[in-house]
Amino acid sequence: MRPIDADYLKTKVHKVYGYPGKILEADLDNAPTLDVRPAKYTSWYVDEELYTHGECQCRSCGAIFNNDMIDSAYCPNCGAEVVDPEEELNAAD
Repeated sequence: MRPIDADYLKTKVHKVYGYPGKILEADLDNAPTLDVRPAKYTSWYVDEELYTHGECQCRSCGAIFNNDMIDSAYCPNCGAEVVDPEEELNAAD
């Protein structure tokens, strides 16, 4: 099992499929909530080549995603919490 960002998912579904409907939204809102804190932090890396392909890379695990992930609070591959690069240095302390 892995935690998800339900607000991000609702926004994504709305963008891709149109309004997801009251039932799906209610299911997401009423789903059990886990009190989980990731053990690691990361930030998104974008160099010229990644930018050209519309991609970003997780600095923690190296996984490459579509730039849509830049708004995500967690890396979907490793689960690291995405923070500003300046905050990442302080979070590791």
